[in-house]
Amino acid sequence: MSNQNNQSAAYSSLKIFYHTDKIKDLIEGKRTTPLYVRIKPTNVCNMKCFYCSYSDLDVATNNEANPDDFIEWPVMEQILNDLKSMDVKAITYSGGGEPLCYKYIKQAMALTLRHGLDLSMITNGLLLNDDNIEYMKHAKWVRISLDAAKPETYKSKRGVSSDALDKVFANIQKLRQAAPNCEIGINYVINHQNHNEIYEAAKKAKYFGCNHIKFAARILTHGFEEYHKDFKQTAINMLHQAIDIYEDKSFSVVNKYETDFEYDKENARKYVNCPIKEIKCVIAADSKIYYCQDKAYKPDSVVGDIKIKSFKDIWFSEDVAERYRNFDASKECPGHCVGDERNILMNSLLYTDKKHINFI
Repeated sequence: MSNQNNQSAAYSSLKIFYHTDKIKDLIEGKRTTPLYVRIKPTNVCNMKCFYCSYSDLDVATNNEANPDDFIEWPVMEQILNDLKSMDVKAITYSGGGEPLCYKYIKQAMALTLRHGLDLSMITNGLLLNDDNIEYMKHAKWVRISLDAAKPETYKSKRGVSSDALDKVFANIQKLRQAAPNCEIGINYVINHQNHNEIYEAAKKAKYFGCNHIKFAARILTHGFEEYHKDFKQTAINMLHQAIDIYEDKSFSVVNKYETDFEYDKENARKYVNCPIKEIKCVIAADSKIYYCQDKAYKPDSVVGDIKIKSFKDIWFSEDVAERYRNFDASKECPGHCVGDERNILMNSLLYTDKKHINFI
């Protein structure tokens, strides 16, 4: 039986409804502060994944990213101070590159926690050493990008040593021991090399102490359906088997793989308004603000440059407010959209016919 309660806790699109103040601001058309900011502190990475969104031209057009970029500490410190003063609730450190390669990651995590901001991280896990775990044990959640169950597959996909996968699993186990209350998950991107390791990956994720493993499709700009067609059904069968065998009250198998095909068919948004960009944004390693992670490093999606003006000043400036008012998702966001499901839900709330709202 699928453990829907666990899945909804980790990935539910309904979490916005806890924040009634933000919903009220959106309904009234007010400029509001973001609830959640994703920070990509560096583009440096210790792996060479062939499907990386920032190097694989078949995946996305994020090829404006400079692999050497990172956020200088004075800029990072100012960012975190601004987020605290604006009452932002949560921060995720992610890539770009590998956030644990960021030379100031310990200082950044320490200040995040000192400011009372919820901390989370998406990492490949290879640098989950004792020093980093000392801070990460206070995180609300940590997701490990890990998409192989066999050391040889992992080595081939990521350009690492033969023992790297074993090290990552050992690090996950160490994090679990240090952080019993942290939600630890694995992000597994299904592709032609690893689709037959889905079942074993779920088994290992559970054994080494993860709370969940999320399976998603390798997204390509062109030829997505064609790429997956030869192994799609095999992958789906293994996913269902893993759910049946391994899900229980403490562990869930999150199947985003099948829904990725549903959303891929929506080549463009069928709505104009993007409510999610009002309450969530990305700060990338070039110290620029972007609407979301799908649009990071795309020149036409830069909201502002924090090396020139502070995050707070940019967010509340009139020109940025005007850009947000005139944003048209149906024109500016073709292809994959990480916030699509949430936007559909929020649009149905914000732009429903108000004459009938009392007829529940």
